[in-house]
Amino acid sequence: MSGFSDAALGPLAAVLPALNTGTAATTPPAGAATALSLAGWLGARGLPAAPWQPDPAWLAATPPSLPLDANAMATVGALAQLRAQALSQFGIDLLDPAQAGALAPAVASMNTQLTSIAPPGFDPSGWVQLGALNNAVDQTQQALSSGVLTPSPPLAQAMNAPAGVPMASWFPLLRSVLAMAPLIASANQLGLNLADNFAPPLASALRALRGVDVPPVPPDNLALMTNVSSALQATSQLQSSLGVDPLAIGLPATQALVAAKLGTTMQGLGSAMGVDPQAPGALAAALPALPYCPTSLAPPAVVQAALAVDPSAAGSLGWQVPPLTSLPVLTTGLPATGLAAQLAQSLGITIVPA
Repeated sequence: MSGFSDAALGPLAAVLPALNTGTAATTPPAGAATALSLAGWLGARGLPAAPWQPDPAWLAATPPSLPLDANAMATVGALAQLRAQALSQFGIDLLDPAQAGALAPAVASMNTQLTSIAPPGFDPSGWVQLGALNNAVDQTQQALSSGVLTPSPPLAQAMNAPAGVPMASWFPLLRSVLAMAPLIASANQLGLNLADNFAPPLASALRALRGVDVPPVPPDNLALMTNVSSALQATSQLQSSLGVDPLAIGLPATQALVAAKLGTTMQGLGSAMGVDPQAPGALAAALPALPYCPTSLAPPAVVQAALAVDPSAAGSLGWQVPPLTSLPVLTTGLPATGLAAQLAQSLGITIVPA
């Protein structure tokens, strides 16, 4: 059986009241909507990122196609992710029949003990929203420093025509790699070689993972797990970005720091773009016409892995895969193992055999 040690409960119980901001309704600082909108524009284009540097030889190669749609691949990827998280956070290998049964008591222990120490109506949305705004400001600053918002002719050429080839010519390859990416990640997490006949061991692993038992957890408790994870992630990111402990100085003081950084960033954005970024429509009109940058999506290792997939094995994946939301092992197991990962990262809390 696994669970929280008594010593681990102290740090978690101590921070939960500080994380419980409620809606913390405040007037967003000037420029908040602009920063969030620009972050969305950048994210939709894979930016900021260095220009993609593909191998021209990739144009002559075609990854095999998969008969599984995106929803099916999402389920496959989630099952592989669950195995990786359970192994990393609980020390439980869900593919080992002798260990898989330990997940249920670990989840039950987390559910019981977390709900026993959480403040009633726990709502960390103030921290979550502030963290999202700060991330948008950081993304804007990175985009400014990288030059992608005001690209020089060489940078624009590199982004519009990687390896001297118009980006549109790369789209067929990129669509194939995008479809294959969840399978590549799952194979890494499950220890499978996609260049071999991976279909039988993949099917066996998925059946085993799908059959792992988890206890029923009420929806409100699952939401609590997710809220605690989101709050810890937000405050950890704020601390890394601002260089101060947000829980030590409190939400209002942290909001003031983010607002000051936002104001400086808006000034820099206006100077670089030559417009008032908060004037309606001004920033959108000044943004450069840039295609999606696939640097993160299609690094050499991922493209090479996609091109190396055994075509016959890929073609045999004509399975009926249930939607992710229909599998309790995922709807319960992923929030639980995700919370365990965030507790370890943010507070150094580990789940230990009890």
